[in-house]
Amino acid sequence: MLGRWALALLASTAGCIGSNLVPCGDQLCPAGNVCTTGGCASPEAAAACDGKADGEMCATSAFDAGTCAGGACHEVACGNGIEDIAYGETCDDGNQAYGDGCAADCRSDETCGNEVTDVVSGEECDSGVVGVSGDGCTSRCTFEIELWRDETPAASEVRANHAMAFDEARGVTVMFGGARDTIRVAETWLWDDEIGQWRRVDPAASPSAREGHVMAYDAQRKRVVLFGGYDGTVRLADTWEWDGVTWTERTPAVSPPGRSQAAMAFDPSRGKVVLYGGFGVGAFGDTWEWNGTTWTQITPATSPGPRVDAALAYDPVSQKIALFAGENAAGTAQADTWLWNGTTWAKQTVMNPPPLRADHVMVTDLAGSRIVMFGGRRTNVRYNDTWTWNGTAWAPADASGPIARAAHAMVWDTRENRGVMFGGMDASDVQPPEIWRFTTNWSSVTATRSPPPRIAATLTYDAYRGRSVLFGGAAPNGTLASLADTWEWDGFNWLKVAPLQSPPPLRDHAATFDGARGRVVIFGGTDNTNTLRADTWELASDRWLHPKPATKPSARFATALAFDPLRKRVVLFGGADGQTVLADTWEWDGTTWTKANPATSPSPRAGEQLAFDPARGKVVLFGGYDATFTALDDTWAWDGSTWQLVTQTGPSTRRTQHALVYDPFRRAALLVGGLAQSNVADSWELAGDTWTEQSAVVLPPARSRHVLAYDAIHHAAVTFSGNHTGANAADTWARVFESAVHPADRCMRATVDTDGDGLAGCADPDCFARCQPMCPPGAPCDASYPSCGDGSCSPVEDYLICPDDCAQP
Repeated sequence: MLGRWALALLASTAGCIGSNLVPCGDQLCPAGNVCTTGGCASPEAAAACDGKADGEMCATSAFDAGTCAGGACHEVACGNGIEDIAYGETCDDGNQAYGDGCAADCRSDETCGNEVTDVVSGEECDSGVVGVSGDGCTSRCTFEIELWRDETPAASEVRANHAMAFDEARGVTVMFGGARDTIRVAETWLWDDEIGQWRRVDPAASPSAREGHVMAYDAQRKRVVLFGGYDGTVRLADTWEWDGVTWTERTPAVSPPGRSQAAMAFDPSRGKVVLYGGFGVGAFGDTWEWNGTTWTQITPATSPGPRVDAALAYDPVSQKIALFAGENAAGTAQADTWLWNGTTWAKQTVMNPPPLRADHVMVTDLAGSRIVMFGGRRTNVRYNDTWTWNGTAWAPADASGPIARAAHAMVWDTRENRGVMFGGMDASDVQPPEIWRFTTNWSSVTATRSPPPRIAATLTYDAYRGRSVLFGGAAPNGTLASLADTWEWDGFNWLKVAPLQSPPPLRDHAATFDGARGRVVIFGGTDNTNTLRADTWELASDRWLHPKPATKPSARFATALAFDPLRKRVVLFGGADGQTVLADTWEWDGTTWTKANPATSPSPRAGEQLAFDPARGKVVLFGGYDATFTALDDTWAWDGSTWQLVTQTGPSTRRTQHALVYDPFRRAALLVGGLAQSNVADSWELAGDTWTEQSAVVLPPARSRHVLAYDAIHHAAVTFSGNHTGANAADTWARVFESAVHPADRCMRATVDTDGDGLAGCADPDCFARCQPMCPPGAPCDASYPSCGDGSCSPVEDYLICPDDCAQP
């Protein structure tokens, strides 16, 4: 009986307790609580979030700082599983531990690029944009060092034991490797004989440094073929091909043994590259042929025997490959002539051949039906004689000019129809720097590697061609003679261009790049007669255009231009008209100049600088000088309708004649140099509303009236010349941010991630300059601007980075 009463009592008690609980999904809430979408909560907590969305701020009598979650107000606390976004949390995984994807303070998801430096996770910095390097912090969140590098091209190049081939498909001579003085290099250079300029290129892939290799142009496959050479340790046996964009290593199943100092030429009658001899394990006397896929050794019954430093060339008369001279296995120079027909070698009986020699060059002049030979050596003797082969006999050419040399290289430029020879070593082992041309006589040309020094010029980055365009200025010698030359900087080389039409000589003009129309725009300046100009000029590919709008700003100098990519307008402000300084604002839409009438404007000035700031979406103006030539240091921003004062004070030293550009990776305007009491050598950045002095250890010499542009492909701010007292008045400097541990992505191939941040090609914001040139990281992007994938192969694209737009050569 007692047991049954006990059970009844328990049942009665349980029913009483159950009547005070509130059902809430699969749980029961305690008495006095209510059920919300997130579970049980007090009536006050639920009321505090009535009508509010999750994540909104709330408060109760128990706490002032709360977050609505699941229909109730919860006190802000890291580690409670509720992400208090309004109070600065970016995550909350229910604990306060590091290394699990949510930092112990709930303010970082512990990923690089979130603008929080997660020291515990090994980060040294975090600039806030995923995948960006070159801004002081790598895309893997390690420090980068600010460096100013002197990029002034050497006055001349020298080489010995290099190789050259004329690339008929692209109309340039390709040079690779060799020794600069005593240093072997792995550089690729292109010589354009039409304009007489060298250009060093930076391909995605390259053979290693070497000398004594051989190259030949395969006209059937439109490739330059390179084989072998010596790297200082090993005689190499690798085969590479150049397609005008990059080098590609070929890996045939069979290759000739490693060697240097071989001879190689293309046989157009059979479509094969022929290789003979060279030095490896002793002197070789073997014959090999390359068909674009594999090497095949040919074993004729008769051959010239072992040869080192012989020369091969195609004989257009017999339509066979000709070999002349070289050293035999004993190191003795020869003077014999052989012809190869694809099956056998035949020694030619020649009266009065050239003297014994090796290390000479031979090229084919198809139009002249001859082979041209120059120079070489015999023991310690160098030759400077020129000979021609007509298919049956050698004849000395009545031509003089180049000094005696060996270890040189020569091609026949079929576009210009003349021979081009470069490099080598003379009898004193000095490497001569000049280029020599041959038709019936020799003539030398000295390549110009850099523009003459100047002041008051313009340098403008053309985003669609990846080149900075330099125009005009004045010689810094007191004469102020204006210049009218156009040069381009490609990141390695200054290239003088000869547009079909050009502006008159100008100094103190203004320039910018109009991304909507793909043109460099120039306005104003002073010409050679000291006349102020009101001309507008546009550089479109190979010519300067001269639009003549009905309405335009008055003639002026020391004005400033910048392009607003959001509104697709070129903005002009101020300048001087010879009588006073100006404060007018104009905009150019590619057809018409329109004067703006802002309610607020900077004071009248000249010598100011403009740059578009994508971070604020406005054109920024800094400094200049007023009518009394007093330097101004205020900063303004133009939004398309009015000017707004950003800050009244600038860098600590007031200045004029400075240079300003926007650095899209640093997301800051960069100011360099200028004139205070004397030239200054500092640099400053404007990020937000604050100017901050930069701290590079090495700076360019103090200067003023110089030019500055930002080369986005090479992540470099580039400055040139100006008024300074440095050792070289025509110097070129580049500011970069680099890490020896985590270098920035090279942006060469669509599928290769060279900086290890998990992003490759156009998916990596480091590569915006090649993929979306008008859309820097973190900035708004107008879809109408050119980009990879739009079906058009622009000059900054190629088949490696943008295979959808560009076909492989």
